[in-house]
Amino acid sequence: MHKILSQVEILGSPIMLGSSIISGLSTFLAEPAKARNPTEFARGVGTGSVTLVKMASFGILTFIGQLTGGISKGMAMLTLDQDYISRFRNQPMTFQQRLIYAVQALGVGCYEGVIGKLTHLKAAHCCRGSQ
Repeated sequence: MHKILSQVEILGSPIMLGSSIISGLSTFLAEPAKARNPTEFARGVGTGSVTLVKMASFGILTFIGQLTGGISKGMAMLTLDQDYISRFRNQPMTFQQRLIYAVQALGVGCYEGVIGKLTHLKAAHCCRGSQ
């Protein structure tokens, strides 16, 4: 059952979220327990706290990212525009590929926005000129 839930993109990744929080909690509890004196205990509490915050943040942010990604893919499917849908299917995998993809998407978005605005202004100018 958990394998099915972990594959549903619209839910984000609830299994990964729970796993990262549990991992952070176990470190938070285990590090101080290893201590033999008060100094090691304090160091263990600090290390455990940092790990808990890191793991919880990672889990929550990844969950939110996957949730919004799933929603955006669903919304893309509702457009019924195959070119637009293909943008979501061909997502890059490595960090470098994602960075390049993001810069390209930003460039394409700016280009399409400027062209759309110029087209709108040209159409408005033509309409005024014909009156």
